[in-house]
Amino acid sequence: MDISSIIKNKEIVVAVGSGGVGKTTLSASIAYKAAMMGKRCVVCTIDPAKRLADVLNIRMKPNQISKVQVGDNCYFSAMMLDNKKTFDHLISNFWVLNPPLQRVPSR
Repeated sequence: MDISSIIKNKEIVVAVGSGGVGKTTLSASIAYKAAMMGKRCVVCTIDPAKRLADVLNIRMKPNQISKVQVGDNCYFSAMMLDNKKTFDHLISNFWVLNPPLQRVPSR
């Protein structure tokens, strides 16, 4: 199956693997191709090293969506999650839903 078929037939594509294997480059390439095919997409990273911003040659702020223009009326969104803030927010929002949870260990 080629990448165009995957983009056409799947709603979510996730790139995972060990460090240094090209996940960021692959993800940015898939997002670019999807945007060119008219799909709405977002590429999201949890890597604090800002490699996605480097690959896309843009400035990114944690937890803010950046618009990446790839052609006339074609773009995709990119986001760099701040892991701690994101998960702290999830825990505080869902704390009421899970009363037995008394303490969340932190480092």
